[in-house]
Amino acid sequence: MFLLATGVALVLAILAAFFLAIVSVLPRDDAGLFPLLLLPAQALWLNVVNNGIQHVALGFEPSSSASGSQSSHSPSSGTSSRTG
Repeated sequence: MFLLATGVALVLAILAAFFLAIVSVLPRDDAGLFPLLLLPAQALWLNVVNNGIQHVALGFEPSSSASGSQSSHSPSSGTSSRTG
């Protein structure tokens, strides 16, 4: 859940800066371009710093021996069935 929250927060912050520039709350530069809240490299760095440890932990987590051999649901059950 933490990974989703940080990604959504970054997207919302960039969209908020864009919409504030549209309604003239944030000034545009001399060429009439919208201001960047973060440079792309800064957004990538925030993603690595915030989510990097979790990604490494998930990548090195040992898998269970039966993870690929058993089905998660019955093939005859429907897609919206919760009892299968």
